[in-house]
Amino acid sequence: MHFIRQVIRPNDLAPASADIRRRLQEQRELLQTRQSGERDAEQSQWAMLTFTSQPASANRQAQVLPIGSRISLDCQQQIQQINSINFNDSATMRWHPQWCQRIKIDIDFPGFQLTQIYSGAENMVRFIRALSQGELIFNAKDFTQQYTALTSLGIKRITVRYLLDGAPEALSLYQHWSQQLKQQRDKQQLLQQLDQQLLNLNAPAVPVKGSLSSLPLEITTLWYEIRNNS
Repeated sequence: MHFIRQVIRPNDLAPASADIRRRLQEQRELLQTRQSGERDAEQSQWAMLTFTSQPASANRQAQVLPIGSRISLDCQQQIQQINSINFNDSATMRWHPQWCQRIKIDIDFPGFQLTQIYSGAENMVRFIRALSQGELIFNAKDFTQQYTALTSLGIKRITVRYLLDGAPEALSLYQHWSQQLKQQRDKQQLLQQLDQQLLNLNAPAVPVKGSLSSLPLEITTLWYEIRNNS
């Protein structure tokens, strides 16, 4: 039996680390490219909503009736609006769940106005689903600051009517956007994990008992070679 002496240096591990770093960077670049492409494609998709107004009304005991209503869609401070005085008015608005997350309903009465606001993508979807039935019904208690004044006028319920075209496409867009948003969050988490792995590769080695980093610069290892004496 003979001993074979072989010297192993820490620098011998450098090619392996470089290969790991290269593969991590390639994975990171691929994720970023896909994420950017999906984001651009998603942002180019909009739903078209067409509102056609119908007369607003209140319960029979109301002493005054609505004289008009107004819908204002806020898309990053760009306002799209339809203003109705209880006639058959129509307007088409572009909608995207990411960029258009606030809509305001104003209901005009002689001498005062009521306002209801829907904020956030989920509330926007709730508004679209409700209005796709042809009307929005509000109770006096929905307007807390004006509740006393409304009840004194006998107003218990207010109905705002609009015909809405394009609701199925808008809801489909929202569902697709929600799925893409979840996928983007998952990919962002993967990017963070890759970044952490790259940082770990770049970090200086900390000697740990029993690990390779705690050994001398040159390590003599013994290999056994069994010779056939035959």
